[in-house]
Amino acid sequence: MGSEAQRQELHRTTWRIANDLRGSVDGWDFKQYVLGMLFYRFISERFVQHVNRLERETDPDFDYVQLPDDLAEYGRDSSVAELGFFIRPSELFENVRKNAASDPDLNERLEQVFRNIEGSAVGSQSEGDIKGLFDDLDVNSAKLGNTVAARNAKLVRILNEIGNLPLGDFSSHSIDMFGDAYEFLMTMYASSAGKSGGEFFTPQDVSELLARLTLVGKTKVNGVYDPACGSGNFLTETYIELRRLENVVIGELLRNQTMLDFEEVGDSPVKVSLHQFYGIEINDFAVSVARTALWIAELQANIESETIILREIDDLPLRDSASIHEGNALTMDWQSVLPAQRCSFVMGNPPFIGYSNKSAQQRADMELVFDGMKQHGLLDYVAGWYRKAADYMEGTSIEAAFVSTNSICQGQQVAPLWRPLFERGITINFAHRSFVWGNEASDQAHVHVVIVGFSYVARKKKVLFDVQEIDEGVSQSVGNINGYLVDAANVFIERRSKPLCDVPPMVRGSQPTDDGNLLMMEAEKEALLAVESRAEKWIRRFSMGEEFIKGRKRYCLWLVDCTPQELRVMPHVLERVRRVREFRENSVEAATRKKAETPWLFDEVRAPKGDRFIGVPPVSSERRKYIPVDFVDNGMIPGNKLYFIADAGLYEFGIFTSQFHNAWTRVVTGRLKSDYNYSNTIVYNNFVWPKANDAQRALVQQKAQAVLDARDQYEGATLADLYDPDNAWLYPALTRAHRELDAAVEAAYSVDFDGDEQKIAAHLFDLYAQATA
Repeated sequence: MGSEAQRQELHRTTWRIANDLRGSVDGWDFKQYVLGMLFYRFISERFVQHVNRLERETDPDFDYVQLPDDLAEYGRDSSVAELGFFIRPSELFENVRKNAASDPDLNERLEQVFRNIEGSAVGSQSEGDIKGLFDDLDVNSAKLGNTVAARNAKLVRILNEIGNLPLGDFSSHSIDMFGDAYEFLMTMYASSAGKSGGEFFTPQDVSELLARLTLVGKTKVNGVYDPACGSGNFLTETYIELRRLENVVIGELLRNQTMLDFEEVGDSPVKVSLHQFYGIEINDFAVSVARTALWIAELQANIESETIILREIDDLPLRDSASIHEGNALTMDWQSVLPAQRCSFVMGNPPFIGYSNKSAQQRADMELVFDGMKQHGLLDYVAGWYRKAADYMEGTSIEAAFVSTNSICQGQQVAPLWRPLFERGITINFAHRSFVWGNEASDQAHVHVVIVGFSYVARKKKVLFDVQEIDEGVSQSVGNINGYLVDAANVFIERRSKPLCDVPPMVRGSQPTDDGNLLMMEAEKEALLAVESRAEKWIRRFSMGEEFIKGRKRYCLWLVDCTPQELRVMPHVLERVRRVREFRENSVEAATRKKAETPWLFDEVRAPKGDRFIGVPPVSSERRKYIPVDFVDNGMIPGNKLYFIADAGLYEFGIFTSQFHNAWTRVVTGRLKSDYNYSNTIVYNNFVWPKANDAQRALVQQKAQAVLDARDQYEGATLADLYDPDNAWLYPALTRAHRELDAAVEAAYSVDFDGDEQKIAAHLFDLYAQATA
């Protein structure tokens, strides 16, 4: 069975058990039963495999599963000496499962089995590794049922589901079962477990990718360190990848070639050891999972190595183990876990917690890490690991690589994070630009992530990867990777109050702060006019960004020039104004209470001057190639969630809606979840416009009008319809018009990139560097 088939079957089984236990065992506790029983099956089959292999050298028909317990006891001492533990035949997973349905004392029997397995190791070298392995698997918990019979019925179903997994020989598994099962369990119950803590648990394909990116070109490895290791996926995949590379080298060694130098290991032909793998994890159960997953990965890797070196590798008893420490990585001294001089790589997937969602403890963590540095409050929690890694790596050649939400390389977070790191000498050696991973949780959460590899020592060859899906991408050798993950100079796009170029300003619309009393939907407007016809004079179209894109009609009372006398003859309007006054007076904000003095006005009045403006929604789906903007000429009042550009014409519209401007936006804008969160001060005011001649300007204007004309061909279609990426094929005239406009804008910049966004972004960064030099 292939790795993906194994993973899917594991997930299906996990889901079935989850459904069976739903309502009795919550998601956070449920993991103990899946992983505990899975490990029970594993350790049983591993024990049988080892004993059978030895005994069948003299008795080909020997089967430990069928052996009576009293005869098996003769081999207890030798088994403990060789394996580190002992399991009676009757207490093997296979035999307990076979008799489970008819065993009225199943819960007590399982408890005794686990106690016996742990007790068998007492006094042996494996005692510390075996002790407590089953502590979290409470087979007598009332959560399984109110009666013994009910609990046993649940246990029977769990044993059967785990036993039915068609995993064959455990040594042949191509997935990290424990890590994968743990990640899947956490995504299933993200709302009650990891997601609430910002922990997006790492899919195995992401772990594999990071391991490959980090190890490329390396021939010498010392310690590998994951200071946010979760269930150990990164460490496990890195260990497996190194063992695979080592197997290739061992094969070459047998032909008198060079051997991989993995330091501080004895004379064994296998140099890669779990002793070189270190981690920090704040969750105690995940610590146990990580240790177990790494040990199982070692057993699997040994099988493959044995076929190359043609000799058996002693992997039992459990003497070799990774050093996984429980604790808060942002408050711990990383040197206490692994001294930097013994480390080669730092890698991980730190928690994804937005800067505005940090708890009091997490804010305290960041204050400690950044030691009073200005603007660290703008940084996501993950940024703390970048700063800690920089402190840890200073004066060494260690390389670090983290999977992070893409926000740390976009918008306002880039400068406060990357400027001080670059000033200290950090350089980005490789990066994987933003891509999406999903999970199989019920809410189907998707995370937009980047991978950033950095060090104080620059690689000769820097590599930039750019994909939308993790398995579909290309790499590019580049001269430099800046904080925005662009092949350009290390410049920083910071808030600017006015446009860098001589263009009309972009202004945020008016903010009501009215508790809904100055705003109306279509039905509310009609109801008001039915009882107060005088109000019609004071009603204007109104729009926030969402209504603007979706074409929904909304209205407001715009009473800027309304006199007190006019208000008094409109009692229904006056009542709305009174409610605004009361709402503002009760505000906790002093500025809002001050605005209670003029309750007939919007809190912030910023209306466009002139007959026409360009409306720009700040929030738009990242899947759109173009932010949907349009001209407004019906007197509409833009709300505070809609920007406007007054005094703008076709030329400004053409540049703004071009791929050139949208490519800039994709790189430097912030994000609201995964959507673009456009900022006039960051994106628009720092955008470098082309120095176009008259002919180039005229061509842009012509092609911009063609875009508007193409929209008009599709009567009734909203901006949301026209720019739906799934249905772009329905609007071929608009697609063609945009393509021609993009070419005209490239010509205005005197380049011909044929829509290559990496080249466009790099060019704009170069222009920005020149303009701000």
